[in-house]
Amino acid sequence: MYTTEGQSPPKTTKHGGKNNDQLRNPLYQAYKRTISKKEEKASAYCINSHNLGSKYKNLLSYFLDDDVGSTKEAEASVRDTEETIEVIVLKQTADWMYSLMNGTAEFDPTLPIGEQEAKLIAGERLRLPQFYSKYHFADTLKALDIMPEKWRESAWLSGEMLLLTDENADAVLCGRKLHYDRKYGLTEPEKG
Repeated sequence: MYTTEGQSPPKTTKHGGKNNDQLRNPLYQAYKRTISKKEEKASAYCINSHNLGSKYKNLLSYFLDDDVGSTKEAEASVRDTEETIEVIVLKQTADWMYSLMNGTAEFDPTLPIGEQEAKLIAGERLRLPQFYSKYHFADTLKALDIMPEKWRESAWLSGEMLLLTDENADAVLCGRKLHYDRKYGLTEPEKG
């Protein structure tokens, strides 16, 4: 029996403690739809423990044998935020070399890359503007450059996507102009 003087017992409902006003609230309904979509999206990359069986002695062997798509695709799909596309941005010079955006180091894309150089290059990772991941995700992935073949052997660069700019730090991706700015990263110049 509820004994606190002057207070009525808490109401319980069939709806997990939510009263009917909350359930009819459009914001609450939108929130529930968003959560449901995120759960559905992430479920494709969840481990189904019933399928482990005797084939797998441990989780590592399961992961090594798992086929859930590319690592980058999986990473982008299970984040609990808006999808984003991250790329390594390098400047292509007039003599077809690739350089860091600050110009402090230059690399030959036809030669293998050392670990220290690969770390420097991996440090050039930036997020593309939201337009690319929100409206043109698949087209953007197709339009990006791939890492030079000899660089893909590096653990730092394997599977990374590459965006090359010209010597003025400008690039065109999916028909839209981008500019690299040291302070703001990749920006879309104002049309005008």
